[in-house]
Amino acid sequence: MSESAPQPPRRFPFGWVVGSVLWVIVFAVLFFGPRKQPDNNEQTAQENEYEVVPLASQPVDDVTLEPIVVPEFQLISQEGQPIKREDLLGKPWVASFIFTNCAGPCTNLTKTVMELNAATKGADVKFVSFTVDPARDTPERLTQYAEMFAAKPDRWLFLTGEKSAIYDLIRNTFQLVVEEEPTSSARLGFEFAHSTRLIHIDAEGKIAGSYKGEDPAEIAILRRVLLGQTQTPRQNQFFRVVPKDKPPVEEQKTSNLPKSPEPMSPDEVIIRGQDSGENPPAVTVTEPPANQPPAAAPPTKVLPDWIARLPVTNAVLNSLATILLMAGYIAIKTKHAHTHRNLMISAFVVSVLFLGCYLTYHFGMQYYLGDASKKFTGTGWIRPVYYVILLTHVLLAMAVPVLALMTFYRAFRGQWDKHKKIAKITFPIWLYVSVTGVVIYGMLYHWPTAVAG
Repeated sequence: MSESAPQPPRRFPFGWVVGSVLWVIVFAVLFFGPRKQPDNNEQTAQENEYEVVPLASQPVDDVTLEPIVVPEFQLISQEGQPIKREDLLGKPWVASFIFTNCAGPCTNLTKTVMELNAATKGADVKFVSFTVDPARDTPERLTQYAEMFAAKPDRWLFLTGEKSAIYDLIRNTFQLVVEEEPTSSARLGFEFAHSTRLIHIDAEGKIAGSYKGEDPAEIAILRRVLLGQTQTPRQNQFFRVVPKDKPPVEEQKTSNLPKSPEPMSPDEVIIRGQDSGENPPAVTVTEPPANQPPAAAPPTKVLPDWIARLPVTNAVLNSLATILLMAGYIAIKTKHAHTHRNLMISAFVVSVLFLGCYLTYHFGMQYYLGDASKKFTGTGWIRPVYYVILLTHVLLAMAVPVLALMTFYRAFRGQWDKHKKIAKITFPIWLYVSVTGVVIYGMLYHWPTAVAG
């Protein structure tokens, strides 16, 4: 009897194990990607900002809605110049509230204002950021902070001054929350709790609307309002409630209706949780006040959370494609052809998945926000660098699918000489596109934040 041939030792399926782990990472990112969580300051401010209650004691028919006029004030700009209410009359402006030592939402909020500033260059509008930490935020410090966001004083002011004057404006005119944490319990960078809303004031100094500063859909609405493409939606309008049986009071409490998929019924109003009851509450109702034309219907589309998370998913997919490409290159150089084949096929599948997520994100942005792309807000030397990387990335990305399919075709047909020749062209281009995809994500979504931080 002839002896059977010895069986070769079984090798550990390293390629399958690595591939399985990487795919688990992909699906984990797709379905359990990072969600933005509000920091403690932001959450506290938002939770205490509004309370919706039935108006049982005072029917809406018994009140008059009047616009809120920003009162006189005098503060100091980042250039050390006095700024009064009169200096802002004649053109609309947008107010925001920050402090330079903030470790919470301030940087992202200022970045949002920077993007809004860039997107409304064709509009004659100003932006005004009030510090809630005037003791520390001197004009010199605000100048440094403004330079980080390329803020020009003729269009974007950063104001400091007397704490009581600033807090009075925030609380009694804009009716927003601002609180200083007790010194004993305050964490560095979280000493102040304040609202992240943006307040739109018209050219006559009247409050026109209030918008959630961290809601892309509301920022898109505000952009269209500033550009004159639409009127202020009803749910963003800002009025003072004056009972018909009482004379107007100069200092009235104000509020506005938070965005809701269903309009409020006429017997509901918004009352501040801090309203003492001494002054009539503010209200936004479903009908505009008398002698005012109805506002254009606001967009009802809200960007879904899963679409908002796609840029992070795309960056992870590009990173994974880079890892698979490098692993495939190492595998073929070490004569592991089978592993090389599996890794390169996996890299191709990941790249196709990335393309699907990329297109979904941009179509979603266009559908929900009316703008398919996010604008790069970096300034100085980094701006031309970004566009050079972006242009080469886009041009070479269009070639990758064709080159990759040609390379695979040569391999599957066993045309190894032709496969090697075209692979020497495909591999560096494919790797460059994957790496620059991650670089573009970092520059587009994190460069301004990194600079400001």
